[in-house]
Amino acid sequence: MPQPSQSQVYANVPLTNLSVAFMQQTGQVAGSIFPRVMVGKPSGTFYTYDRSYWLRSDAQQRAPGTESAGSGYPIATDTFHAVRFAIHKDIADPIRAAQDNPINLDSEAVAYVSSQLILKQEVDWVTNFFGTGIWTGGTGGTDVTPGILWSDAASDPIGDIKKEKRTVNQNTGLVPNTLVCGAKLFDDLVEHPDVLDRLKYTGTMGSPARASEQQLAQLFGLERVVVARAIRNTSAEGVAASYSFIAGTRNALLAYAAPNAGIMTPSAGYTFVWPENGAGNEFGVSLKKFRLPEAVESDRVEAEMYYDQKVISAALGVFFSAAVAA
Repeated sequence: MPQPSQSQVYANVPLTNLSVAFMQQTGQVAGSIFPRVMVGKPSGTFYTYDRSYWLRSDAQQRAPGTESAGSGYPIATDTFHAVRFAIHKDIADPIRAAQDNPINLDSEAVAYVSSQLILKQEVDWVTNFFGTGIWTGGTGGTDVTPGILWSDAASDPIGDIKKEKRTVNQNTGLVPNTLVCGAKLFDDLVEHPDVLDRLKYTGTMGSPARASEQQLAQLFGLERVVVARAIRNTSAEGVAASYSFIAGTRNALLAYAAPNAGIMTPSAGYTFVWPENGAGNEFGVSLKKFRLPEAVESDRVEAEMYYDQKVISAALGVFFSAAVAA
């Protein structure tokens, strides 16, 4: 057969659109915390601005017949490089011929390869954003571990978070709007006596008060609280499965995440996405379905995506490390 075939050159639009449903699963945070920046090329530069110039006023009183005070600001550049990640699932002709309803091998292949990319992106997000030594917005410019862990009833998580919000606000002019929580940290927070006391009149005898993500966000003065619940199997194929939370359970990230990306829009982080010259969907994922050489007797469903997860301003994030007991 001719190589390459048309299906190898062009993305399969129906399959690409179908994959959107699988890119919006609950528990993952990589696709929702920081804005996605759709870029025209897989690598390039973007502009950065020194906030110290924008947060200082050089305006002066002006006397008649004199010039106004002059000022300005430097513009620097940084770079992004959206790396391609890909995975495929083959469907052999005998397997396809034997499938029974309600099995749909094409749809299942789309779900499988899409979930593989979701998992990869989530692992990368945790590596790039949800760890120690990344953020400098905390008190003292370092990661924060509460003096009294938030799993202790004597701790003050509401006060601790508001304190770090003020620190970021003082140093950047922006107020953090997002808290990403590990699973146990969130569970400890919603059971904390200070939190329950604030909500004690919202429950009933049959349904006692328990804070939701939205209620925690209101208590902390944030736009959202998100729990990182995605898990993965860390064992190799053929070895007994070992499941764990990708983001761990005891940490949290307090950050300012811009609602939308923009040239002069600050944000703790951005995810640069190249949609492969328009072939990809809103997540940058493109899917191809093509026939393998006839001797193989199989169709291939292949998914790929280009992205670069990048810290834009380390001063806009505070990482709470081991903030609750194990």
